[in-house]
Amino acid sequence: MNFTAETHFVGIPYRVVAKSLTPPIQFEHYPGEKIAFSYGNYIRSGLDVTLHILSPSGEILHSSSQEKGRPDFVVFNESDFMLMLEGDRFDAVLLVADYLRKPENISFELLPKQFGEGIKTFILNATSLRGKKLALDVTADRPVEVRVYYFTLNREREDFDPLSAGFKGGLSEVKGGSMCQEKFL
Repeated sequence: MNFTAETHFVGIPYRVVAKSLTPPIQFEHYPGEKIAFSYGNYIRSGLDVTLHILSPSGEILHSSSQEKGRPDFVVFNESDFMLMLEGDRFDAVLLVADYLRKPENISFELLPKQFGEGIKTFILNATSLRGKKLALDVTADRPVEVRVYYFTLNREREDFDPLSAGFKGGLSEVKGGSMCQEKFL
């Protein structure tokens, strides 16, 4: 397995290569609704991976239930949690991020962490935006960059991994105060 820290952080993708079962992966204390999302080469291979959300004592609280060969995700609210991936063999990316059920106004402050500051990741359920545009209006007290990746959990677009060389999603850069638009397919 390729882990870079004892405590893992929300908003940072981690690569996980394993057989059978990973040990519990400890994440930082993080309040609010989140989504744990795994994706990667196992999707095209048609392999099955299950993502488990664990309590700090190791009890399984939630498990993903997507069918074989699909990205696995779990939406949850626990602030203190661990994650575990289970499957025959897998090469996956694991991402835990803030989850938005629909487009909404959000305000946040970037705070220093052990690895620095400057990254905030949100996953938006954009089902209601199919065929429409998402407009972002960014207000910040210093220059910022916003990157918008769009992908779907449907089989029609399995090539959605933003970390892969063949990623076909959209990317936009915004300096504070400007606007960008991406059309959702």
